[in-house]
Amino acid sequence: MSDSSVVRWQNFAQSFRRLTYDRMALAGLVMLAAIVALALLAPYITPYPNEAGAYANFGQAFLSPSLSHLFGTDDVGRDVFTRVIFGFRISLFIAVVVLIPSVILGVTLGLVAGYYGGWVEALVERVTDVFLALPALIFALVIAGILGPSLQDVIIALLSLWWNWYARIMFTLTKSLKNQPYVEAARVQGAGAFRIMFREILPNAASTLSAKMMLDAGFIILIEAGMGFLGIGVRPPTPDLGVMVANGSAYIATKWWIPVFPSIALTLLILAFNLIGNGIRDLFDVKVI
Repeated sequence: MSDSSVVRWQNFAQSFRRLTYDRMALAGLVMLAAIVALALLAPYITPYPNEAGAYANFGQAFLSPSLSHLFGTDDVGRDVFTRVIFGFRISLFIAVVVLIPSVILGVTLGLVAGYYGGWVEALVERVTDVFLALPALIFALVIAGILGPSLQDVIIALLSLWWNWYARIMFTLTKSLKNQPYVEAARVQGAGAFRIMFREILPNAASTLSAKMMLDAGFIILIEAGMGFLGIGVRPPTPDLGVMVANGSAYIATKWWIPVFPSIALTLLILAFNLIGNGIRDLFDVKVI
């Protein structure tokens, strides 16, 4: 490991320790760690893992919460607790699969446009302006409506929307960082454009990008849940939290547990990401678009 890598790792470890001093951020970290652990261990810790998929037992329908069914059962007799835990898997999977390609594509385009300028800058700016002019949820609904309701199409719809945010924020950061003294020093020492962009500018934008990613993860999960609630998201019997809330909303007055527990689970997951994102933002005193 090079000296610069050691320094970056030490800085990361120090920043993480400072983040844990923020009680709200620490609460978010604990909540997220617990949810991720539940999602990963879902097949082993849930009482009825076979009920996470296509399953029906009408003789067990509408059972209220009990020791046998902690969150009760739904309209076709499936254990709500089991489906909520598996629902965490779907939400986290979508957040990761949407964020990683969006960050890679958006950050790369933003770096290149901000560093070189010219026609590259004009092209990236015009394209991102078009996407940013449209409300996120409306745009995702249109794309998903065209492609059709499925897990794959929800991911495509969100991917087509999210990369441009990172292109714009990285473009702005690159424009402000590329003339800093440490960048000029690297350029004088003979560093090429690739090294300057990815070894000098990008690491110094990491704090802003990290805060943005945490906040966006919660937003992506919220939009995906909204799409499921409106019936153009993930299709049953996949245990999606938004779909569970939508299907259970008809029973809110009498069988309250069917929509309430998935709603609480969804709220806790989004809250965990927001608390961490706010903690990172406050720690580094960055502005997140």
